[in-house]
Amino acid sequence: MRKIILFLQLILLYVSSLAQSRQITGRVLDASTNKPVGNAAIIKFGTTEGTVTNQLGFFSLTIKGDSNSLVFSCIGYLTSKLDIPEVDQFKVLLKKDFRELIELDLG
Repeated sequence: MRKIILFLQLILLYVSSLAQSRQITGRVLDASTNKPVGNAAIIKFGTTEGTVTNQLGFFSLTIKGDSNSLVFSCIGYLTSKLDIPEVDQFKVLLKKDFRELIELDLG
């Protein structure tokens, strides 16, 4: 009887862990032009798990219950850390980082 109860508890634990993950999708756009930002990195804060946007700025990522923030970064743009919204689809606007352009050495 104990083995059956233990087995049922393990199944419930497994099912509850699956229920805590969800798929989110979104699009990363340039804040000033509203054009897509391709190859932007989206990383779950505090981990190395993440994804990259396609050339049209779209991304898809599986979020587990313990994740609460995402970090968006791309060369030429300021890095943004955002709380994961309750909705499963959203857009992110990245601002250009003009400091990188100023530091460019042409000589």
